[in-house]
Amino acid sequence: VDYYGVPTPINQMAAIYLALHGVKLIGNLRIGSNVTLCSLKSYPQKSPFLIGTLGCTKNCISDDVFLIEIKLLIVRPSFVCVYGPLSKELKYILESYNIKYDVFKPRRELRFAQKMEVA
Repeated sequence: VDYYGVPTPINQMAAIYLALHGVKLIGNLRIGSNVTLCSLKSYPQKSPFLIGTLGCTKNCISDDVFLIEIKLLIVRPSFVCVYGPLSKELKYILESYNIKYDVFKPRRELRFAQKMEVA
């Protein structure tokens, strides 16, 4: 992926190779900017997708909320895996469009919780 999050041809070729050889892929909705929206059309509609929220700003930025909503409307996912914290804005969008989702805690957070249990 280049600086702007645009999938490079080599990444797309690797994904095609894996898919042709039976590896199931899950799309990632954290793809940079509106320049990259066309890459979402390479996935069949109703495919599951991942939204990674780690490192995202804690403040709600209306442009980001609008962009994720556009992405969801393009792909119409069957299910969304949220890796990281689920903001109230993202939760509202997913529930508004009746998109099933599950939230997965980051590995670091899980490891910290395990250490606290042992202590």
